[in-house]
Amino acid sequence: MSNPDSSVLTPFADGVWLHKHVMRMAPGTSLPCQTTLLRSAPGELVCVSPGPFSAADVEAISALGTVTWLVAPNLFHHLHLRPAQEALTGSRIAAPAGLTQKRKNLTIDSELATVDLGPDIQAFAIEGEPGIQEFALYHRPSKTLVVTDLIFNLQKPAGFLSPLMFGLMGTYNRLAASRLVKFMVKDDAAFRASVRRLLDLEIDGLIMAHGTPITTDGNQALRSAIEVRFGAL
Repeated sequence: MSNPDSSVLTPFADGVWLHKHVMRMAPGTSLPCQTTLLRSAPGELVCVSPGPFSAADVEAISALGTVTWLVAPNLFHHLHLRPAQEALTGSRIAAPAGLTQKRKNLTIDSELATVDLGPDIQAFAIEGEPGIQEFALYHRPSKTLVVTDLIFNLQKPAGFLSPLMFGLMGTYNRLAASRLVKFMVKDDAAFRASVRRLLDLEIDGLIMAHGTPITTDGNQALRSAIEVRFGAL
């Protein structure tokens, strides 16, 4: 489970930690990734988008509390669920409904649409994108919103082909929704309504799976990133 590009935990806000790693997508291209750990109740954690954890990572996570849920927040972020569950004893898996068909060899304990992640965390479905089925997670105590592929904030990722690859997606060196998300949205009205529900929250921190997190004024950052691709909400 070790990964030379992974890191131990970085505090983000009270009850929120990040674990960073890098995915080598193709020669000359690397995608920064991050797992988010949220305190869901005293002594309990929810792990969003589990990454490739080393023994040191598992030790650091366990020192914070018990991981009750491992969350696959959309149909793409599921590769490390099984090894993470094996390392973090007693954890269960929550995922979008569609992942049951995509990963028939993986036991999904609960669908994100109905799971109880604890008193401090609420999951919001991003409607209108059936090929992604993303959920955003809101950590009430810190006013932190965790999204996955809804938006990116890639600040010059390593790799000589990264400018071309992420430039084509419209996410190189900028905070923005990608062109892939735009393509995957099949119900524009439902998608926009979902984003507006998120914007009704009071968001300080904004964490995305790929790129530099936003530490203040998360509402405006989220609105700006979506409007880059979708126009005014």
